[in-house]
Amino acid sequence: MKKKLYYQFAASCCLLLFIFLGYVVKFYPEQLIRIDHFFSKIIHQNYDPALISFFKIIAWFGKSKIIIFFCILFCSLLIWKKKYLSTGWLFLNTAIIAGMGSYLLKLLFMRRRPLITHLVKETSNSFPSEHAMESLLFYGTCIILIYYLISNQSWQVAIQLLLGALILAIGWSLVSLGIHSPTDIFGGYLFGLAWIWFSYPIFLKQRLLQTYKKQQNRKRR
Repeated sequence: MKKKLYYQFAASCCLLLFIFLGYVVKFYPEQLIRIDHFFSKIIHQNYDPALISFFKIIAWFGKSKIIIFFCILFCSLLIWKKKYLSTGWLFLNTAIIAGMGSYLLKLLFMRRRPLITHLVKETSNSFPSEHAMESLLFYGTCIILIYYLISNQSWQVAIQLLLGALILAIGWSLVSLGIHSPTDIFGGYLFGLAWIWFSYPIFLKQRLLQTYKKQQNRKRR
């Protein structure tokens, strides 16, 4: 019960921050120029043209088509292992919340892309970052599910750290390539975290109920 309250509190904080940021983006976008410039300067101050190809590869892992492909593969693995609840949660987070949610939010805020050279072609609106939001929801959900799929703790931690680093690297690369402002990335992460922390206790509850039903069925046999 306490853990559920912690997750709900964290989700509420992220959602409130997202709403506040979205309000500023919608009605006072000029107030974010200094913030975006400050963080963009940090990212670009050690800029090396030789890293462009590397950033493009990292950003590739955040593309919608690639994430959908990985989602189908992971869902297939979960179905094969008869983890139907985990499959449903991963599909909901990736295909519906990330896919449809990012599209609708972009229509709501209608923020333009940064007025700098784009090293990757993007034509959609900017806030929140679709790549950041989708990568956090997909890879973030995978980070949680890995705990239930892999028994070896060393492998658990290694994969979870790798996926966490990938989420952050995707955001960094999007700013480096000039297609997003730092606040776009932050907005995508905030919404993604809000949903994961809100839905995770529900997933846990359903998982416990499922385990309880299985135990009861075994006793009856």
